[in-house]
Amino acid sequence: MFTDTFVFIAPHLIEILGLLITLLIGWIAKRLRDWTGIQIEALHREALPSALMTGVRTAFERNLPPAVAVDAAVSHAQRIGALDAIAALGASRETMGAIARAKLQEAVSAPV
Repeated sequence: MFTDTFVFIAPHLIEILGLLITLLIGWIAKRLRDWTGIQIEALHREALPSALMTGVRTAFERNLPPAVAVDAAVSHAQRIGALDAIAALGASRETMGAIARAKLQEAVSAPV
């Protein structure tokens, strides 16, 4: 009697086990995707101001006027520094200019 019941239930148990394993793999994949997405976004948020600061420092060392230094820093970030970050964050030239102006203030007021 037990054998007959097991034979009847066994194929369904395998289907259920397969479904549970599929759900577990999907859940793990989603968690991993969410975690790595957060990590990548954090890297982009660090990369953009860093690239702008590099451009500001370069312009500052060349004694460029502030308006030109800001444009040079934005151009640096767009050309070399943070293309992926700009695309991922959707940073406009105006936003990058505002960040570059703030970085320029930091560079000017930083002790040498």
